[in-house]
Amino acid sequence: MGLIRDIIDISNDEYYFRCVLFRSFDVFSFQKNAQERLLFRFMGLRFTITKKRLKSDEIISLNSKYESGDLSELTVPIVKNSRQTLDELITTNKSLVRYGDGELNLVFGEDLPFQIYSKELAKRMKEILLSNDDNIMVSLPDMFGSLTQYEPITAQFWRKYVVLHREKLYKIFDMSKTYYDTEVTRAYIGVEDKSVCEKHFEDFKKVWQDKDIVIVEGSGSRLGVGNDLFDGAKSIQRIICPSRDAFSKYEEIKNACLGHSKRKLFILALGPTATVLAYDLAKEGYRALDVGHLDIEYEWMKHHALEKILIKDKYVNEVKGGRKITVIHDEKYLNEICLDLSEEMVNDDEKFSFKEFASSMFSVQPYGETHYLVKFLGFKIKFPKAEFKKKKESNPYYYYKENDIDITKIPPAEGQIRDIQLANLALLKELDYVCKQNGLKYWLDFGTVLGAVRHKGFIPWDDDIDVGMLREDYGKVVEAFQKSSRNPDIYAELTWSKNAQFILLKVKHKKAPHLFVDIFPYDVYGEKMTEPEQLERTEWIKTRREYLRTHNRPKNITQIKQMIKQGRNELLKPVNTDKPDLVWGADYNHHWKNWFTSYDVAFPLKEIEFEGEKFLCMNNVDKFLTNVYGDYMAYPKKIGFGHSMFVNLRRSEREVIENLIKRDDK
Repeated sequence: MGLIRDIIDISNDEYYFRCVLFRSFDVFSFQKNAQERLLFRFMGLRFTITKKRLKSDEIISLNSKYESGDLSELTVPIVKNSRQTLDELITTNKSLVRYGDGELNLVFGEDLPFQIYSKELAKRMKEILLSNDDNIMVSLPDMFGSLTQYEPITAQFWRKYVVLHREKLYKIFDMSKTYYDTEVTRAYIGVEDKSVCEKHFEDFKKVWQDKDIVIVEGSGSRLGVGNDLFDGAKSIQRIICPSRDAFSKYEEIKNACLGHSKRKLFILALGPTATVLAYDLAKEGYRALDVGHLDIEYEWMKHHALEKILIKDKYVNEVKGGRKITVIHDEKYLNEICLDLSEEMVNDDEKFSFKEFASSMFSVQPYGETHYLVKFLGFKIKFPKAEFKKKKESNPYYYYKENDIDITKIPPAEGQIRDIQLANLALLKELDYVCKQNGLKYWLDFGTVLGAVRHKGFIPWDDDIDVGMLREDYGKVVEAFQKSSRNPDIYAELTWSKNAQFILLKVKHKKAPHLFVDIFPYDVYGEKMTEPEQLERTEWIKTRREYLRTHNRPKNITQIKQMIKQGRNELLKPVNTDKPDLVWGADYNHHWKNWFTSYDVAFPLKEIEFEGEKFLCMNNVDKFLTNVYGDYMAYPKKIGFGHSMFVNLRRSEREVIENLIKRDDK
């Protein structure tokens, strides 16, 4: 079967163990890192156990002496800054080799999202770090001293990285060698002073002005397509490579490059493979520049982006949803392709053996929208889909939580979840219109009003909308939509939720089933109570609700409605005060500690900003949110996922969502 085990000794505190099938498929691996974590991989699954998690203030404290500006008595690598690096690229004919955090992690035995660990690749990259060729600029992140050149989030990222890895990094560097700045190609999104960015890119263009260039890139990268980054080049040819695990075709890629004239300038954007390729081409007498994310950074500058965003028709590996390779019909781009190596090649024998092994031992299949069903050796296990991805890839907001970034400063969602948010906002506006036409009152509720207070819009990891209404108005919504909706596809409907065991009133779209606004009814309880009395009454209602639910087995929606109404009548009290408490939960199963809201907390309603629009909310939002969530300005213990984060939307539904967003923007 071809079982191989690799043990790589890194230091006394670290080692890496791998058990491999067919020289390509990891069955099991275990990496011990004394500074940060234990990392397990089994049958493609990845599990991380954090051994030591440093808080933001600890990281700042540990790195403060390096950021003070006086490095004369400290041992640090010699790294020229970004401007010095660019000036040398412009004024010389040197090649550029880049190491970012991903390349360094790979040297230490870690897989990357787009490049699996290779012993040979790691070995080559360690050798290049120690190489001594004046014609090759080996670059590292400029992270070992002051970090004032970076905006705060980027600075904190590098600060944490160097604090956790400084000791082992120094072991693989030549501390007497002069390195250059890898961030020379990361010239916008993480830069603190963005006033210098445009000049930086314009100066970079001088490197290939009037030159014949060969772009070696991953499928979907499409450097310069849709912008003017390489317009100054005399001619452009492209070698297209796999977007994932490109090093598996390294010899083919290198030989294809060696077939070109040495007069041509090679522009490389191929992850860690580009690091080795730039070095090897330089040794063969070519000039090769590993430009990494230069094109994407240029796009972000052109879009005036405040955070990393998707770029149409381009592979953006650092953004959720950015790894989908689209088909484009740009004639100029297609004519520039001289060789396409992006089709993966698999040895027939190994391919057959792997499939036979995998089908008999292990399988994964979708289980609903949010889970996978894993079958292994006859056992069946249901996993959330998020467990199959790196936590930060699946939900990037964990990064902000781990680094104590102010929760009010984190950026909005992006990609599909953002599109669904904005489409749901269009449904909310239609609800607002219908309610005003029919004299109905509603207010932003629960997670939506929390988002309005904390983020001025959606909670970045949430995609639905919650609103509340008094029972009297709640019962009129369906008919009001039938009479007043401006869009015949947007309607209101009562639906039975098997999971939640109650009827939900939703605003929906006929052609987009993943869009909805939840409407929750508030009942007038009839008394005005103190908070301890509210808590006591909540427990009574919970107990009685559960009894009514378990002793009634309705057979249809009519019986369900009758049961809920009967239960509500039994649980509520006649009004005996002019400002009675409101109760949410008379016909719902939920777990809030206090189901009551005092009248003065709710009314009179007031306006609040949400996604740039004005909507109504409760009068004392702080009191309401504290009642429901506790410290609502802090990160939750678990950062959840939007209802539709893992949904593969049909093309027709995507078109509906896009049209709703466009119409709403007008």
